[in-house]
Amino acid sequence: MSLEQVEVLGVLFDVYYDCQIENDPYGTGDSPTSYDITIISIETAGDTQDLQEVLANYVIEQITKELIKVESN
Repeated sequence: MSLEQVEVLGVLFDVYYDCQIENDPYGTGDSPTSYDITIISIETAGDTQDLQEVLANYVIEQITKELIKVESN
């Protein structure tokens, strides 16, 4: 499990997640790397309450995109 701080729409979130990375998932020799992100918990800095159920899908998608950027570097 990893922890990353991600900012979306000016709000900082602490995100606990697992990431599975697969190079060449289709076995063609040139397919793009696959990132399978499983978010365990999304919290604010001062709270341990998981906010996944109350956040808009857009926010969760943006968090996932940011985590993929982190993992791809």
